[in-house]
Amino acid sequence: MEACKMLSTSIMVTDYCTLNCKLCLAYIPYLRDRKRLSLAEAKIVFYNYFSMVDHVDKFSITGGEPFTNTELVDILLELLKYRSRISEIIIITNGTIKLSDEFLEVASKERKLKVIVNNYGSISKFSGKNRELLGKHGITNILYDDSNRYDWVDCRDHSLKNKIESEIKAQAASCVFFSGKKYLINHGKLYTCTRSWYRIENNLIPYSKEDYIKLTDKNFDVEKSREKLLNLMARKYSTSCAYCSGRTEKSILYPAAEQLTKGD
Repeated sequence: MEACKMLSTSIMVTDYCTLNCKLCLAYIPYLRDRKRLSLAEAKIVFYNYFSMVDHVDKFSITGGEPFTNTELVDILLELLKYRSRISEIIIITNGTIKLSDEFLEVASKERKLKVIVNNYGSISKFSGKNRELLGKHGITNILYDDSNRYDWVDCRDHSLKNKIESEIKAQAASCVFFSGKKYLINHGKLYTCTRSWYRIENNLIPYSKEDYIKLTDKNFDVEKSREKLLNLMARKYSTSCAYCSGRTEKSILYPAAEQLTKGD
């Protein structure tokens, strides 16, 4: 059986957030039905994912704001059962929630874990305190603020943009999301990126079952799923790329974390 190694996979453990960012790349403010990943679901997802994936360089826990999920620590402990198959584990927070003693205790024992703390100014009121706590417990961390953070892009237009295959391939090749192989797990399925997930889940684009892998199937076929994933990884573009401007060198950039207002 051919080995399957991935560069990056993120799992959204919640669709809930403490912020309301207009250009959120997970589209949190625009979701109609919000869900949280339960520990029971996480056990199934991780088992099936690591049944077909031999190794992943970077596995990230994101949201929404992951610390709004009350089962986050238990989900992290479940993920750590597969630590030998992961080079680096990352948790991303927006600095609005103080880190719990329970999380700090678990995280302090795992050297592969890194916490990314975003500081969006006054709305990230615990960013400084959280970094202090992480440092005190010897937990690897990095602060993203205006001095070192990428500006954001606007991916809210889901109209058809690239009509012929050469255009779609060019878009995919220039997009840091697709070309970087930054895959996403949300609502029990694996997608090529967050934009693909949102568009497929909301029926905004045509798609087929070849565009994602369902990780919660009761009769999960490891060999077929691995083959499907390898094919997905080998593709030069996804269906979503035809409807996306992604993030490229030509992208118009906007300040991070601008909040939606009543006029938006």
